[in-house]
Amino acid sequence: MQPSPNDWPLAPPPPPAGAPRDRGVFLSGVLVLGMFGNIAGIAGYLLLGAAATGAEARARESLDNAAALASRHLSTTMHLLALLAFANVVFLTGVWMWKKWGVYGYGAFSLIGTLAGLKSSPIAAFVGLAWFMILAVKVAGKWNDFE
Repeated sequence: MQPSPNDWPLAPPPPPAGAPRDRGVFLSGVLVLGMFGNIAGIAGYLLLGAAATGAEARARESLDNAAALASRHLSTTMHLLALLAFANVVFLTGVWMWKKWGVYGYGAFSLIGTLAGLKSSPIAAFVGLAWFMILAVKVAGKWNDFE
């Protein structure tokens, strides 16, 4: 005898409040490495932005406006990438705390970072996108645990 359609479970029930959630070693590693990688990225982008700002000042002194403009563009791009990396740290912290906004924000900012970084560092841009894909695959199995 088959159960009626009203008795079919549509989705697994959410875990009770306060129940321990198992993050798993791989997901924990992805989150921790992602946080440390973005923190290192912030430092690197800020250093590159500062170097580009210095190059802009030297170009202005030598009256080379094209070089000054290129350096200003690079400085602005590096500071934008540092800001995106900081946002990614915040969103990865949200994922660590089982918040759905962390996953959504990390996905959105990974796409924005990929688009922004294509000109300056295409390989790093695609690595960031691949990192999000790995995170998305690991989070998909535990989506019901997120708030």
